[in-house]
Amino acid sequence: MSPKQTDRALKMLKSSIIDDLLVQLKELKIEVDDEELKNTLLKTKNKSRRIPPKVEEHKKCVATCKNGKPCCVAMCDKKLKLCWAHMDGDQRIKYRKNKNVTEV
Repeated sequence: MSPKQTDRALKMLKSSIIDDLLVQLKELKIEVDDEELKNTLLKTKNKSRRIPPKVEEHKKCVATCKNGKPCCVAMCDKKLKLCWAHMDGDQRIKYRKNKNVTEV
């Protein structure tokens, strides 16, 4: 097994053990006085999903994607109003010259 696979297997094992312990803790009969303790023990961390950044309408690319939806990426060139993905080869070369970009 590669290190990546072993790490993944260990994480799965760890999470399953924690889930089993949480189920057992929920089934325990704890007195009313210990409700705060019970709540702190049963608290789980919920990781929030990543929210993608929003691009303002006047800064968006005006081209449409292959699936027919409007492009939601910020535009590179204000004259062309296109993002890097929708530029042609000639437009990219002109953009590099204007920005003095030498790397490909």
